[in-house]
Amino acid sequence: MPFRVENFPVYALLIELHLHCGDAEHAMETFKTACRNCLQRDHGKSAPEGPSTPGDVLAWGFISLACLNHIRLMLQSTRKSSEAKKKRCGFLNRLLGHPRLDNVLAAATRHSWEHFDDRLDDIIGRPRPKSYQHFHVSDGPPDSGTLVFRSIDTKRITIRVLDDEIAIEPCLTEVKALDGAVIAAHDSMADGRIIAFP
Repeated sequence: MPFRVENFPVYALLIELHLHCGDAEHAMETFKTACRNCLQRDHGKSAPEGPSTPGDVLAWGFISLACLNHIRLMLQSTRKSSEAKKKRCGFLNRLLGHPRLDNVLAAATRHSWEHFDDRLDDIIGRPRPKSYQHFHVSDGPPDSGTLVFRSIDTKRITIRVLDDEIAIEPCLTEVKALDGAVIAAHDSMADGRIIAFP
């Protein structure tokens, strides 16, 4: 179905955001599957085909965070953002009806992915911990008093990076709703209407 070329800026933004939503949904669904399979394996049950090792869980968890970060970059500007980015973010949020993304845009989600190296510099400058574990993948918490950089709870489907915890299910719900709004905005232009990009 042909669309008006006057809407090119709007299509370019919506399709890009749609692709990020699809990537995030796929990553989070695969992460959930890996958590379930790992949980079954840890309890002596045979896991279905698909990702099931702690490495799979870690990889898909952090792919999920990277995908959520792409969505955030499309929709959220800061005081230091360029004027072009502020304009784009404001336009998309208005067009999509100011979607609720409390979990996707939460500070914990952002901090878990960005500037980890800065947080690492701070940690290694402190007194040495009693015990240390770089990552922990289990259906229970790490040992008390152990410094853990990355912890994934395969039962609660959460990712913890240092003291920031991200629950994946609420993020997935928000991304699906966002993608629905993106598709609706895209399809609304099929009747030939022009949506002016500022």
